[in-house]
Amino acid sequence: MELDLKKCVEEMKKYVEGEHSPPPVSFETTFTVDNIHISCFHDLKPEDSEARFLSVDASSYLLMKANNWRIGVSRCAYVLVEKINGKWVISEEGCIDHIFPTIAPVNQRKFLIWAKLREYESSLALSLLEKLEPEDFCLVDGAAFFGFGSKGKYSIDLYNECFKRGIRLLMVSKNSPGLYSKKRQDLLATLNMYGTLLQKDGKLGKCWIYHPIQRARIDCEDLYGDVTCVKLSPSSSRVFRCDVAEYIVKKGKDYMLKTVSELSNLSMDARCNGYPAPLFLAHERTRIPKAKLLEYHELVQKTLAKEGLLDFLLLEVDVASFRRHLLGLTFDFELLEDFEV
Repeated sequence: MELDLKKCVEEMKKYVEGEHSPPPVSFETTFTVDNIHISCFHDLKPEDSEARFLSVDASSYLLMKANNWRIGVSRCAYVLVEKINGKWVISEEGCIDHIFPTIAPVNQRKFLIWAKLREYESSLALSLLEKLEPEDFCLVDGAAFFGFGSKGKYSIDLYNECFKRGIRLLMVSKNSPGLYSKKRQDLLATLNMYGTLLQKDGKLGKCWIYHPIQRARIDCEDLYGDVTCVKLSPSSSRVFRCDVAEYIVKKGKDYMLKTVSELSNLSMDARCNGYPAPLFLAHERTRIPKAKLLEYHELVQKTLAKEGLLDFLLLEVDVASFRRHLLGLTFDFELLEDFEV
């Protein structure tokens, strides 16, 4: 946390002194599918697993914001789920909090925040891979874009290390707005409609995968997995984007289906509504209580005041905070920001 605060002060000082250069913004690649092929729908039969499931997720909370910048705190959390004495349990869990600034206009800010969260998730997941063995799972909420630096992609080191260790890497997104049908409608919703019709005709099971939406494009787009749509729970109508690491797909269709079927078996918890339970549990642990947010808010303001930056920054906060005032709110973290993490 001390290092985070030091970096935060350095960046905000550059902003106050007019020396800050806006970082490049990386927009996530979108995909449009012109035709839906019935042959791409495959049954999943939820299959019990003896593997361990490591899941990592991060959320972001607002502490202070103005029109050109934001200071927030992220909680990056993990859970390790495994079967002990015949029952699935959380055998280990933990979290790390980070305070960080984002200096950019409002319309660009969310992409830089996502990039920072992916940096934290990559670092935490990498540090935990030694707890896993070959055929265990590493689950992350996001798309399978990997690269170097903080350009909105996960660390390529995470991908390479999972490949080297034989760990099955899957990326399951809570929301996937970048997938379109040929009519520019939501592709996952369209696939879900087709899947439902096939189920009613008895041509598809209660759990299924549509593969591929898009093949891995490592050389040109840093997409290190095949993009698929999955329905993981027979009792839920929800579908999700699931990116399957390329090295899993290369082992053959049967191996890929077996891998996703093992994930499906851990997606039937009623709390999760069809989302993988290990990822749901990791997300639950990214919540930061209000008392802790108040503590971080005070810490940030005291640190900025000590460096002689707070008065200037509070003037900008005041200009941008009238909506909060009208809503009768005291702190910026009481506002719901217009982006998802």
